[in-house]
Amino acid sequence: NLGSLIRILNHQSFLDGRASTAFLSDFADDILPDRAAARQLTLAAFAATVAEIDGLHQSAHVGSGTPAVWRNVVGGPILETFSCGEQELVLSYLYSRSGLRLVGEDDVSVLRCDQNSVVLEIDGVQKRYSISWYGDQAYVTDAEQPIILNRTPRYTDPADQIAEGSLTAPMPGAVLRIAYSVGDRVEAGKPIMWLEAMKMEHQVLAPYSGVIAELPAQTGAQVEVGTILVVLEEESADKESRHE
Repeated sequence: NLGSLIRILNHQSFLDGRASTAFLSDFADDILPDRAAARQLTLAAFAATVAEIDGLHQSAHVGSGTPAVWRNVVGGPILETFSCGEQELVLSYLYSRSGLRLVGEDDVSVLRCDQNSVVLEIDGVQKRYSISWYGDQAYVTDAEQPIILNRTPRYTDPADQIAEGSLTAPMPGAVLRIAYSVGDRVEAGKPIMWLEAMKMEHQVLAPYSGVIAELPAQTGAQVEVGTILVVLEEESADKESRHE
């Protein structure tokens, strides 16, 4: 872009006539400040991950810097997703024979670490990070500024992926009968539908009074565990009284 071009033309090495074909790679952080900021976040996320892994090793009585599992070949990279404000980054690291390594950053290595601090060597320069983990949130402080990183959970609870009021199949089976249609009102405790499973009938009961908002399951359908059968929209008055 125009801003990067202006920074290139005004760079002292360019003005001195010392620019070469390696100019962009040698001075990328000066010319592309967004890249420098992204790398700073990546290094902070890597330091936080190293500290957390060291803490897990210590709690498992494994020596610092020793992988929790051992294999005679190098495994594939491990991916973690972090966000810092509106910026998102994907951290890629792996267990190498010499310890944890940041993928694509051969000039970055771990010198010392524990669960509260990490010293990285970056381009031959040592940099210390102080780290505190609170759940999936890491507070990382270096000599420049504090950084707050939020890690996206690798695995999510399936219950978080369904709509509020969804009633799901407790077991695999077949839908035998449905007592209501979309828009009908149901009293708490009344059976909405019947399932056949293991040669027995099982009732799906309304946990509270409400209106049938959706009926994804149809009579005769085969359903698996966790399949959404009914979406029950709770009446506002009942909902308020239930939460008082």
